[in-house]
Amino acid sequence: MLRMDLLRITYWGLLAVVLVCITGWFAIIPDGSQARIAAAALELLKTGKASDTSGASEPILRFLAFSMQLFGQNHIALRIPGIFAILLSLYFTYRFAKVCYSFEVALLTVIVMSTTQATFLLNAGITSVHYLAVFYTFALWQIGVYLRDKKQLNLVLAMASALPLALLKNSPSEADPRYLDPLLTIIPMFIPWTIFLALGLWNIIKSLVSRQTNGIIKQDLITLLAFVLPFVLSYFSPSRSIFDVFLAYPAGALIASSFLYQVLYAQPGSTSKTLVYMHIAAGYAGLALLFCLVWFPFPENNYYGLIHFMALLSVLTWLIFFSEIRNKLVIGCVAFAIGSNVILTTYFYPNVSKYEAGAKLGMIVRANGTVPGKLLSYQAGNPGTLRFYAGAPVEETNDFGKLIATKGCWVYTHQSLLNEFRAMRPDLRIAGTVSEFQGSFWDIRFLDAESRKKLLTQKVLLRL
Repeated sequence: MLRMDLLRITYWGLLAVVLVCITGWFAIIPDGSQARIAAAALELLKTGKASDTSGASEPILRFLAFSMQLFGQNHIALRIPGIFAILLSLYFTYRFAKVCYSFEVALLTVIVMSTTQATFLLNAGITSVHYLAVFYTFALWQIGVYLRDKKQLNLVLAMASALPLALLKNSPSEADPRYLDPLLTIIPMFIPWTIFLALGLWNIIKSLVSRQTNGIIKQDLITLLAFVLPFVLSYFSPSRSIFDVFLAYPAGALIASSFLYQVLYAQPGSTSKTLVYMHIAAGYAGLALLFCLVWFPFPENNYYGLIHFMALLSVLTWLIFFSEIRNKLVIGCVAFAIGSNVILTTYFYPNVSKYEAGAKLGMIVRANGTVPGKLLSYQAGNPGTLRFYAGAPVEETNDFGKLIATKGCWVYTHQSLLNEFRAMRPDLRIAGTVSEFQGSFWDIRFLDAESRKKLLTQKVLLRL
């Protein structure tokens, strides 16, 4: 009975996760490391040379360029390979859990890993960690098989996976300021399973400290090490990337799942009421934060978000207080993860994308026909979003006289410089003006509709 219930939750939950992730593909790529990778992959496709400013390894860029060759030169083509990598990571983690723990724990691991906020974020982005996770989880699976069968081949395969990990590792680059410190990412990125991960880690550490050898097995130690290692590398690796810490989350999902199985199923009736109440309270606190995201940041356009929020609130309230279905806690977490990300991908992220000036203005350039060497940036930087969505390299210049003398070009600049351009070139045409916010989209000042206005800058696209 339990096995069939978990199979149904896994099947329908994973299907819903994939659909939500596909919906998120239509959001504009945010400026930063993801945009630089996208622009470098497009440049590689068109010129055969990879940019050295993307922060991604060349094999990753070639793979992304190949995807664009198959599916078109758009941001959706860059996200398609990522979801297959995530599914492979799920499969390898499932196999490790099945070999070393049990079929039920393996199913719970798939449920937890696929519905963490980290998985939704990765599927909506473009990073090397998608592909690093495939080989990392493959090595974990092979180590588990080696512990069971003692075959040297499995150990060799696990060690061999270190080679592609080294080849796929990103080149040295600065961490993207939009993301938190690696250790702090555990709390928001493992939602809605954060409490179970923390308690699972505490159980393993407590067994180690107290030297209760009968309470911990080799698989627990391997899983703990697999969870800790990415955090160590994130701080000490010379080619650090803030996303590398996401490699820890497959092992984290297994730790949380093992704990869930112990308290919910291995010992019937042992579930702590305090744990249940604590998780209910945390769930409603999460709903309160989600409501703030729906109600405050974009009040002029929140009707659609409010409908989805009320539906999610109703479903969770019915599940918790009125339903008699089995596996209520697991189903509630899955419903929370999927429902909240429906709101984020269909309401919040599309509204945030309105402030990506490089992407919006780059689309205008591409729609009017991109000509190499005719897209210039004057005192406005060289955003990856502009390069990718325009489909052409951007030439930065500070020579105003030379720029004014150029004809038939696009100029990306600040709106505050518009009068300066008009004084010299009254024949110019304004192709578009977009508000831009450079910083963290979780900045409380940005989330407030009134204070946001003070943080925005205006970028303009001119046609000379």
